[in-house]
Amino acid sequence: MHALVFADRPRHELLPLTESTPLPLLPVCGKTLIEHTIDDLVAANVRSIMIVLSEQGAAAIENTLGSGFRWGVKIEYARRHFGESASQVARRVATRLPSSFLALRGDVYRSPMIAAFRQAASNILASQVMATVGGRCAQLCMCRNKGELQLNFLSWVPEPLTAATNWQSVDLGDVNYFHLHDVPDFYLANLDGLDEYVAAANAENSLPGRPFYTHPYSRFRPQVVCAPPVLIGYRCEIAPDVQLNGPVVLGDDVHVDRGAFLYACVVLPGTYIPPGTELRNAVVTNEIAIGIDGNVIGRLDEWPTERSAIAN
Repeated sequence: MHALVFADRPRHELLPLTESTPLPLLPVCGKTLIEHTIDDLVAANVRSIMIVLSEQGAAAIENTLGSGFRWGVKIEYARRHFGESASQVARRVATRLPSSFLALRGDVYRSPMIAAFRQAASNILASQVMATVGGRCAQLCMCRNKGELQLNFLSWVPEPLTAATNWQSVDLGDVNYFHLHDVPDFYLANLDGLDEYVAAANAENSLPGRPFYTHPYSRFRPQVVCAPPVLIGYRCEIAPDVQLNGPVVLGDDVHVDRGAFLYACVVLPGTYIPPGTELRNAVVTNEIAIGIDGNVIGRLDEWPTERSAIAN
């Protein structure tokens, strides 16, 4: 099975999180959006993927994903020209696609659902079968007729679905889908279901019941986790007297300095949190903290910038 994946959204919807990071490379629960999508496609036995990118950030995305070797799939790339709709892109690259393929957005967040959708769609005779979640378009479809492609509901600003006799839909029920139209939506995507994610990751690594999950090469004391769930990325450094009150997600290479207090926060990779910083209900970058209403609630550069050594 082949997949056509659109990852061409402009970055302005999620500014300032996308100031220096392409939107598809933003992390949810420690993994970039586009990598979540690829993992889900691989689980659905998709082995060939074409990713549609805009010029902005394309090089960084291609460098991150490469040819698909680490997933055991073939990844190739296409560019969306300025002003092109999703349907126009699909028709332009149609000669590189098989007669039947999946089409979807790869820069949104879904819990794993593609395998279930593919199985359900295989039993429906229609030129296009669309996935919905609770009646809402999940920006995922099965295409069986390249001559009748209508994919504008996959545009980064989704267009309303128009009635068509050759379309059908299948509702996937109780799964998560976040379009990520703003920073609060990004915050919720990271924290919704974090406890289940942490529990599953620990169970997979034979550590059942632990209230946090940490990726390798991080330095911290378990006592810093005051309340679960907490997810800690690669190469993090956390001072011994820090307090992490879940749900908390720390991205890769995060340094949390002495006496810091975090409650219900999502911290992006590479962030330094100065000594004595207290943050609640926020998305945190290396410069600012953004509240769940989308407003800036503090600037981290107002705190001292001298970093302490972490002593465990």
